[in-house]
Amino acid sequence: MAYWIRIDEHNLGVWADLTTGDPTGRFAPTLNWVVVPDGLATDALARQSGLSVAADGVTVQIANVAAYAAAAVVAMQVAFNTALTAGITVPNVPAAGANLPVATDFNSLTLVHGAYTAASAGLFTATPWQTPTGFVTLTAAQVITVGQAVLTFEQGCFGRLQTVTAAIETALASSPDPATQVAAIRAAAVWPA
Repeated sequence: MAYWIRIDEHNLGVWADLTTGDPTGRFAPTLNWVVVPDGLATDALARQSGLSVAADGVTVQIANVAAYAAAAVVAMQVAFNTALTAGITVPNVPAAGANLPVATDFNSLTLVHGAYTAASAGLFTATPWQTPTGFVTLTAAQVITVGQAVLTFEQGCFGRLQTVTAAIETALASSPDPATQVAAIRAAAVWPA
């Protein structure tokens, strides 16, 4: 009997489904199935995907820690980019009690940094600022407040990425069960908002 295991690339390369019947034609052709012949399961799967199947043919264990480590770090980079570009809200701008939404996609970050630098240098006293609902006018002091909030947010995201990446690298180097350890680290990662 042969086993087919679907490797879930969105879940750090761990197995997602197992079947004893050939999945060809039964599932979308884009799914990543790896055939694991009975008796050769451990060697075949380790060679093809960097994973191995335990003797029961169901439990998948990591055989290629280096490949898994790379996938784990890439997944954290994706989480970092998602958090960083989600945007923030700056309280009490442009008026007390108001909340200014600030986009933090990469283009917006460049514009915010430029405005913050110009305001800090005293190059303007007020400037138009685009929000999702239209334009507001911000004073130089308000632009500095926005810039400082964005910089603090960015530093928080980078700090979290550094902490989580270090924890993943430690788990992969020393844990007897790196898959479970890394999954727990990923689940516990709280990104700045």
